[in-house]
Parts: sequence; C-alpha cells; structure tokens
Amino acid sequence: MNTHPIWSKLGTKSPLFRSTGGLLFGIFLANMTVEYSFPDIILATDIQGQVFYRGPVPESTTIPITKDSEVCGTSRKNTPIRVHTSGGLQHVIISIQGHPDTDSDQTQDYVLTNKGCEFYPAVGTVSINQKIHVSNKDAILHNTHIRTTDRAFLNVVLLPDSKGITKPFKKPGPMTIQCNKHPFMAGAIYVFAHPFHTTTDEQGLFRISGLTPGVYTL
Repeated sequence: MNTHPIWSKLGTKSPLFRSTGGLLFGIFLANMTVEYSFPDIILATDIQGQVFYRGPVPESTTIPITKDSEVCGTSRKNTPIRVHTSGGLQHVIISIQGHPDTDSDQTQDYVLTNKGCEFYPAVGTVSINQKIHVSNKDAILHNTHIRTTDRAFLNVVLLPDSKGITKPFKKPGPMTIQCNKHPFMAGAIYVFAHPFHTTTDEQGLFRISGLTPGVYTL
C-alpha cells in the first residue's frame, strides 16, 4: 500500500465556484493516471464531482490467512485500487483549501469498526478535535494500531465484541491503520484542520457541503 499525492488543474462551469488547483491524496500505486469530471453544482453551498481512473487496473493478489481463519477466512484479496465498472475511483481523499471558515462543528464520532477481519470504513477523513471510536465486532481479538507519519496515535488491544475506545484527533495529517494481529488488515485516515473534506464512494463520486461562494483550492 502506497500513499501517492496527485496534483491536477481542476475547474467547473459554475459562476459560484471556480477551482484554481487541486490535490488528491489516496491509497494508490505510483504512476497512475487520474481524470476529473465535475457536473454543475446543484446548490451554492455544495460542490460535487467524480474521480476517474484511466489505464490498466493493477491486478489483485491473494494473501493466504493462517490465523483465526474461522472468522477471517483462508485467504484475502489484496486490491491496490478499487475501480468501478464506470471507471470511478474509490477511496480518494478530497478537501477544500482557502475557505475563510476553518472552525469545525463536527461533533459526531468517527466510528472505526473491526468486522470480518476488515476495517470499516477502510479510508476516511476527520477534523481536528473530532473523536474516533474504535470497536471490535468480531469474536476474536484484534490489535488496532493507528500511526501518524512519525509516531503511534493509538495502539489498543480489543477483546472479542469489545465496546471499544474513544480518542480525539489533535493534529492534522495522514494516518495509517493496521491490525498487529492480522497484518493483512489495513486502512487510512486523513485529519484536516477544517471541516471541508470527504472521500469518493464506490463510483468515484464525492460531495462537499457548507461552502460559501468564492475561489478555493480543491
């Protein structure tokens, strides 16, 4: 799993919003090609779009599982990127820069669940001071390990069907998620210092709400 930043010039036809540049942060293989499609904005406070992947899709590999196979199964597909039949790219992290309002009113916990030996959601975005709640829905033990680029943010053993643990995010930046007990389990979180962020869904679609008319970097 590699993190690969991709820069591209973006734009919309809407008079209420004009993009001047862009950064997409995601879980990718290097040397990929991404195209961007932006339909008209429905509301002045929303921007929506779709991210496409063009080119050969990297093949999945099979990882054998020898531990806790009664819950995790005997193998797992390692899929470098998730591309919809339409070409839409899932799990791309999108954010807005340049908005004057950087205060986040996000009070709802970001819920990360260990279930079926997978992390749900696998990729997500949060704001500073928002809390993460990590739980275990499996009948086996998990060890959820969340790291920033240089240190551990959370490293906790979760007993079977554990109610979990809650902790606030204090610094912006990327984080990786792994299970120390099951190395094939992996995910990612990006922490922002503002509330204008999201991830693309299984069709590569995204929407960011709460914007005022202006010029921003996407």
